[in-house]
Amino acid sequence: MPLILTEEQTLLHESVRGFLHDNATVEHLRRLRDSDDTRGLSTEVWRSFAELGAAGILVPQTFGGLGLGYVEVGVAMENIGRNLSATPFLSTAVLATTALVRGGSESHKSQYLPAIAGGALIATLAVDESTKHAPHRIALRAQRQGTGFRLDGAKTFVVDGHVANLLIVAANRGRARRDPWPDLVPGGPDITGRHSRAHDHGRQP
Repeated sequence: MPLILTEEQTLLHESVRGFLHDNATVEHLRRLRDSDDTRGLSTEVWRSFAELGAAGILVPQTFGGLGLGYVEVGVAMENIGRNLSATPFLSTAVLATTALVRGGSESHKSQYLPAIAGGALIATLAVDESTKHAPHRIALRAQRQGTGFRLDGAKTFVVDGHVANLLIVAANRGRARRDPWPDLVPGGPDITGRHSRAHDHGRQP
C-alpha cells in the first residue's frame, strides 16, 4: 500500500532532500574516505542539518524538538540512504533519542535532549556484545564506585561510538531482574574501541 504523506511530512521530505543534495552526497562521503578522515562525518554539516530540525524529529517539543514520529524518521532516512549521507542521524536522532525519551529520567531528558535537537551532542546506544542481538543476556558489568559506577566489559556494533559524546550503555548490575540497566557514559579516553571502516567500492567521481 502506498504511503501518502501529509503536507507537513511532504515539507520535511523536500527540505531534507534539498539539504542533503547540497551538503551530504556520496561525493562528500568519498572525500571523507579518501582524506582518511577518522571521524567519518562533518560536525558542521550535522549541526546545519540539526538547524533544519532533523536531529530533533523524535525529541518532544518541550525539549526543543519537533515532537514528530517514526514516519517522519522514515522520510529522513529515505533521503539519507538515497545520498549515502555521512551523518549520525541513526545513532543520535533515532537510537539514543528513543532510549532517552522512553527510559531516561527527567533530569537526563532536560540535560541531553535539547543538546541532541540542537546538533551539539552526538549520542549512541551500546547494547550488543556479540554477532547476535541478545539484549537480555548482558555480560558487561556495572559495579558501584564512589558516587557512580565502573563499567567493565565490551560492546560491539556501536554505531558512531568513535565520535559519540554520550553513550547509553546496557549494563548488568547484578540484579535479579532480567532487564539490563542503561548507564549514561560520556565519551572520552577511558573508553577504548576499534573503528571498523566501510568502503564504497562504486565508481570514483
